[in-house]
Amino acid sequence: MNWSLAIDINRKSLLRIVTGLFVQLGLVPGGALVGTVMRQTHVTIFAVLRPLEAAVRRLIVVQARGMTAPETGARKPSAKRKSGKKGTGIPAFPLFDPRMNVDPKRKTVPGRGPDIRFLDEPPPAARPLPMPDDPVSAIRLSQRLLAVLAALEDLPKQAERLMRALGRPSCKWKRVMRYARPPGHRARGKREIDLLLANLQILALWVTEAPDTG
Repeated sequence: MNWSLAIDINRKSLLRIVTGLFVQLGLVPGGALVGTVMRQTHVTIFAVLRPLEAAVRRLIVVQARGMTAPETGARKPSAKRKSGKKGTGIPAFPLFDPRMNVDPKRKTVPGRGPDIRFLDEPPPAARPLPMPDDPVSAIRLSQRLLAVLAALEDLPKQAERLMRALGRPSCKWKRVMRYARPPGHRARGKREIDLLLANLQILALWVTEAPDTG
């Protein structure tokens, strides 16, 4: 297989999706973070962001094929990038899938107690229902999108980060991809990101499970 071509094709496809999300959010690379967006816009972007991040992780795994973890030595500087203004730093792209809780426990929330009020008191105001056009914070969403863009712009650097992380004795995870389905996976998804994630899942498994083929 021509791995370089496969990486380039998938990278360009993911960059096209990232560009579309930037436009939806009103985010400009190198500019300020977006403060707030409508709730519906946040939900729409986040539905694509989760599988997008999972797809980028798998592309990094493919990029790191054949690489070995470096020997433990002097600690290198953090891969985080910061912009010139305070509070607009770009976090390092998360290289490992979030782990699933295989033994979830039921959360217990203490009740508010007996609802006692006097007859001459007005009834408590009802909590307003969340509406699609409600403003919600987009700071974290902006940071995650910028981290995805930074990772796609320098895949070799991300591959080196991955191998350094895997080579650390303190690393808790020995696999980038969890054994369950990828984050944001849709079994019958027809979106472009669904198809890209499915394809990159196969390529990443090929690299990790059968590294001597191709």
